[in-house]
Amino acid sequence: MCCRSIKKNKLIDGIEFCKRALIFGLERQPYERELISRVLSACYEIFNDNEIVDGFQILLFRLPDVVLDVPHAPLLLSKFLSRAVYDEIVPPIFIKDATIDNPKAKECMALTFATTHSVDGRESMEHIWGPGDLTSVNSLKIAVDTLLDEYLDNPDINETTDSFVQLNVPSFYGEIVKRGLFKCLDKPEESWDNFIKLLKYWLQMTLITAGQIKRGFSIAYSRINDLKIDVPNAELFLAEIQKKAANTSILPPGFVPVLSQEK
Repeated sequence: MCCRSIKKNKLIDGIEFCKRALIFGLERQPYERELISRVLSACYEIFNDNEIVDGFQILLFRLPDVVLDVPHAPLLLSKFLSRAVYDEIVPPIFIKDATIDNPKAKECMALTFATTHSVDGRESMEHIWGPGDLTSVNSLKIAVDTLLDEYLDNPDINETTDSFVQLNVPSFYGEIVKRGLFKCLDKPEESWDNFIKLLKYWLQMTLITAGQIKRGFSIAYSRINDLKIDVPNAELFLAEIQKKAANTSILPPGFVPVLSQEK
């Protein structure tokens, strides 16, 4: 539908369209960025030669202004550009020949070069926007487990939150809470406290809702029997974590899990 609309509107300039689409994507989340990458690829044959390339070049010129509103713009634009190279709508030579007139553009092109020349370059470019785009639930679970494992080993709230935001999968947040709880059960009590701190931070930053936290605890209680072989005291430990959650006000004191047979 988008391509048909562009074909019908003869006044649409390919360079301006590409530039505006990229700016829109920089301010959105992985799912929308994946759609924009697909739209640019689909529109490649509609525009004149080099219009998409010129759209990228304009944004490179404007990166110093864009980063004022989107601090991670060089990284995000490098992902758009790497994906465009993978989709063959931007020639690889552009990575070498692009005009670089500011430090942010230089940073962007260095990141693009690193991505397009990495060992797993093709696979990483195909799924450049991560498991929160249009990829499988299995990939998402792997990404979530990695995020949680890294946090419990090295509890850096800011770094973990950045990764959490990039996932952009609100419908999966209850499952993320459950997976975090399960990972805590066979760890020292310090890990329980760190996970509660993480949930409290996300709640305070309105990145997650109280309802999603309650749902995560409910899912954990519903599936606790799965863990009892490896962690015999799993149910007792989970109850202790629940008390800590109530003491820090991320769960109501009288919280009662809603048990289900959900898998």
